[in-house]
Amino acid sequence: MTGGVRCLHRRYSTEMVSNPRREYLLRQLRGKDHRLAFRAIAELRRLDDGSLANVVSGYKAKDEQREFQFLVARIVLDKGIAGLAETWTGLPSPYWRQKLISEIGQFLDAWIEESVIDLLIKALNDPDEKVGGQAVVVLRECLQELSPKELKSLAKTDAGKAHLQIKENVQKWATPWRRAQITEALVASLARHSGNPRGLTWVDWYVELLGYVANKSNQLAIEVVEKLLPLSGEPRRVKYQKLDPSNLP
Repeated sequence: MTGGVRCLHRRYSTEMVSNPRREYLLRQLRGKDHRLAFRAIAELRRLDDGSLANVVSGYKAKDEQREFQFLVARIVLDKGIAGLAETWTGLPSPYWRQKLISEIGQFLDAWIEESVIDLLIKALNDPDEKVGGQAVVVLRECLQELSPKELKSLAKTDAGKAHLQIKENVQKWATPWRRAQITEALVASLARHSGNPRGLTWVDWYVELLGYVANKSNQLAIEVVEKLLPLSGEPRRVKYQKLDPSNLP
């Protein structure tokens, strides 16, 4: 019996030593820094460890923040990002939902997979407009069209190339059906604020994102944008002059 216990202890100790990264990430998940905790969830899901969801289920939350962290971790470790998208409407705390979407946008390389687009669409339809606005920020960054100069600049570094790969993947995953869902959510938000569009945080980015996803035959989207034209101001023209270094005034 003693030998069996000793053998079990050795095996457990070996597992602990061989998974230092796992234990480090779990400590971050239990910590007070929500940014590290959300980043840890993204990395833990890649470990493909079926026991992790049960491990997190045993944690006792000290506050609302960690209760949210543990809930998101259990869902993601059990059902992936697709599961988080499916259960989004049942998540508590608009404040922490907004923080989660913000962190996903900040560290999109850690979260990137096709299901994250469905998650952002769910967040875009969140009853709390601050959460929806944060989803607009992330989707705009993903779908924003880059100039040839910007593309050339990003292609010079490894980080820039990784960023371009993410944008390429998102463009591929943003199917016509998903773009239609994004369009519908944007039009609904802009229509709700037709009397006071500036009351909608990041309203300019709502319109910009609408331009990336809406079908030109979508009459409702066109009507919503046309109502905003009186508030857009006069067109602005910028003129640049290239100086000759050898012949400066």
